[in-house]
Amino acid sequence: MTIFIADIASYQHGLSLGALRPDCAGVFAKATQGTSYVNPDYAGWRATSGELLFGAYHYDTMEDPAAQAAHIAANIENKAIPLMFDVEKGSGDVNQTIAVARAAKSAGLNPRLVYLPRWYWQSLGSPDLRSLTALGLGLISSEYPTTRDGSPVRLYPGDAADGWSPYGGATPVLYQFTDAADEGGQRIDMNAYRGDPGQLRVLLGLAAPAQNYPPFPGVSLELRTPYMTGSEVRVWQSRMKARGWAITVDGSYGPQSQGVCKAFQKDSTDHNWPLAQDGIVGPRTWAASWARPVSR
Repeated sequence: MTIFIADIASYQHGLSLGALRPDCAGVFAKATQGTSYVNPDYAGWRATSGELLFGAYHYDTMEDPAAQAAHIAANIENKAIPLMFDVEKGSGDVNQTIAVARAAKSAGLNPRLVYLPRWYWQSLGSPDLRSLTALGLGLISSEYPTTRDGSPVRLYPGDAADGWSPYGGATPVLYQFTDAADEGGQRIDMNAYRGDPGQLRVLLGLAAPAQNYPPFPGVSLELRTPYMTGSEVRVWQSRMKARGWAITVDGSYGPQSQGVCKAFQKDSTDHNWPLAQDGIVGPRTWAASWARPVSR
């Protein structure tokens, strides 16, 4: 399932958020920029978001990170609102983005996403972005394969589009595929999310992962001599096989199981679900084996 999330700023002044339904499941509205700008439309949109998942975004600048975080906190209205950082022209480098994100977390905010398009990433010298995903920030990419306008479903190039391709060691969790979605008579930036609204709520920190999976057996599964065996190993192996991994379900935790575990942990981390890449099925890896959306 793929759903759409609008991205709006003062350019969309006068937009009624009701016009985004049913095309969109959510909206990110610009709230602030730097240490002084406040979007005059933000409060009204926040109050009228209705059933839409609502998030705020802040345009990063080179100004003091703590001052930027304080400015966001003073104007976002609710610190639990999911926060996205807009990082492009005038925003500085990855280190500045990290500093702003850490300051935002220290201020009690809920930073979840970073819009750092490939073109800007390349202008910075193509740095490693895994330091951002390690902070829990999902990457939003940007690529517009068409200049025509229309509905999101008409313009979306599909789940295999180049805009979903990884860069900087990070895989996009959202993909901005157009700046010309026609909503309410206005041109809107539109993002795609490969998942359902419930999974998006988890990504944005608005809900806990579903707990409808077997309880952790109490003992971590790891490579030992002799190999660990038992029903709990078979249950985990069966789950990984169902997720698409090449694994033999034999109830024995050998080198193959350890390799699949490490690969799954890396894949999870790359998809904004950070796990230690140690090849051990502890409580977090066990839970992720069921709760994390399938990416392969």
